[in-house]
Amino acid sequence: MRAQQIHNTEAEKDIVAVLMNTRRQEVISGIFLELDAKDFYSIETQVIFEACRKLWQSKKAITFTTVIEVLEKAEQMNAAGGISALSEIYGRYISDGGYTDTVAIVKNNANGRQAVRIAEELTAEAAKNPKAAIDNAIKKLSEIGQAQTRELDSIQEAMNETERRIKNNTNRDGATTPFRTLNGFLRQMATGDTVIIAARPSVGKSAFLLEIILHNAKRGKKTALFSLEMSKDEIARRIYSRLLGVPTHRLHKTPATEIAAAKDKLRQCNLYLSDNIFDIDAICRACRVQKQRAGLDLVCIDYLQLITTSERKERRLQIEDISRALKLLAVDLDISVVILSQMNRSVEYQNRPPQLSDLRESGAIEQDASQVIFLAPSKAKADKLKWNDDKFIEVYIEKNRNGKVGLCFLRFCPDRMTFEEIDKDGKTIPTKLEDLEQIEIDTDIFEE
Repeated sequence: MRAQQIHNTEAEKDIVAVLMNTRRQEVISGIFLELDAKDFYSIETQVIFEACRKLWQSKKAITFTTVIEVLEKAEQMNAAGGISALSEIYGRYISDGGYTDTVAIVKNNANGRQAVRIAEELTAEAAKNPKAAIDNAIKKLSEIGQAQTRELDSIQEAMNETERRIKNNTNRDGATTPFRTLNGFLRQMATGDTVIIAARPSVGKSAFLLEIILHNAKRGKKTALFSLEMSKDEIARRIYSRLLGVPTHRLHKTPATEIAAAKDKLRQCNLYLSDNIFDIDAICRACRVQKQRAGLDLVCIDYLQLITTSERKERRLQIEDISRALKLLAVDLDISVVILSQMNRSVEYQNRPPQLSDLRESGAIEQDASQVIFLAPSKAKADKLKWNDDKFIEVYIEKNRNGKVGLCFLRFCPDRMTFEEIDKDGKTIPTKLEDLEQIEIDTDIFEE
């Protein structure tokens, strides 16, 4: 079926007839909140509908006379079919009692035409780039059927939504870290938030991210990890090392019974892994599919600078697009997104705390992020505390839309890839870490 075949001109005329005749503001606003000019197939009804909208936005009465005035001023009277056509539409009005059913007819036909156009575009695009065609189709199809967005939301609706989020925060519903002091700054990683965790190589940012992933999986959060640097085998080894308290290079000497016991802990909760999706569009598509298929609460990416894009631009502009896409993904799917990022090399040669401008490749990263956290090792501090291999990690919360900025401290053991909360003097902060139980790792759900 062609898009042109999906229309009902009579229903479209009925809608604009209601607009020109009714005096019920709830009917008029209801129509404008559901429909847009592009939802009309007929050029005549499109033009008349848009004239009615202009009057409504200007808080003027929508009548036969005022619509003529708007059309003549815009020199669109002929496009509307002339006075005779407008008179015929105006005179067909009977009542506005069933306007919602008529609105549904117009909207459904518009959705049908849009679906056909997407299918036609997919057919043409698939021959050139099948992967991009599928990504675009999923994104466009998911947008079909959405009601026309309001120009403004009432403060009451905004307050109701905020009340819901406050209750969720009270019930510890958002993603958190396993570190009490850091949580004191962040409160929670709220849905819609993007959190950047930045460090230079070999500081432990991947291990730090894994702590957050396991912690939230234990709390029942449906969590996805896109690893662009490590393979699934490397991730699984780190998880076994974390659960068993054994260095990764000694796992092969661990008794089979202990390996089996650790595996038994990896049950029930939902943790999904991918090590072969690098393109930003493919990442977003996988998340949308997962959200619809089984739900999704938290997405973690290791790391930002390894994400690719099909757009041929200079790398700085690509990073801007990637950063914006991840921010929109968090808002769109109502999830939290945690992203690892590299820092500029120059920070290693400067004796100062890290700052937002140290984020590598683009200022858009700091602009889009809800929170920015830096991990910076202090060798001098570790030497003073007589730590041989462990690292004294200073955790700088440099941006925090949901709370305070500040500084806290961790002890990182690279051998076991574990972190421990400490104070500024290296003393352990008593924290009852949750046991990692019942976590199931599904490594196939994001396979291409």
